[in-house]
Amino acid sequence: MRQNSPIAVYVVSFLALAVAGCGPSEPEPNRITPDEIRGVWVSDNASYAGRDMEILEEAFLFDTGDGAFEPYIIRNIVVEQEDDGTLYDFEYSGWEGGILNFSFKYRPGDSTIVFKNQPRIVWRKKPPRR
Repeated sequence: MRQNSPIAVYVVSFLALAVAGCGPSEPEPNRITPDEIRGVWVSDNASYAGRDMEILEEAFLFDTGDGAFEPYIIRNIVVEQEDDGTLYDFEYSGWEGGILNFSFKYRPGDSTIVFKNQPRIVWRKKPPRR
């Protein structure tokens, strides 16, 4: 009976590990917001009077009133095209920790945003300062 050489065992083990590591992997997270949604957004709804939302490249901020903001770091963005706009689903980290989700639809026809859970409240992009 033939015995395996130590080199052959090493090569076969290495190849098995290499093949196992080449399997399907998680896609890289998409953390960068597109230009069309970056900026400061405001709503005419009385509930949000004076409470802007700012979308940055890799984060967003909610004005909680009195000039205070809650920052949220984007971990991943899932983008889905729909007939009436683009649905953005954000996975983010809050300032208290944990992973949360936030979704809205961007409607390019009138350049507005509506939250998935508040479709009657419309947000418009504030013109940039000059």
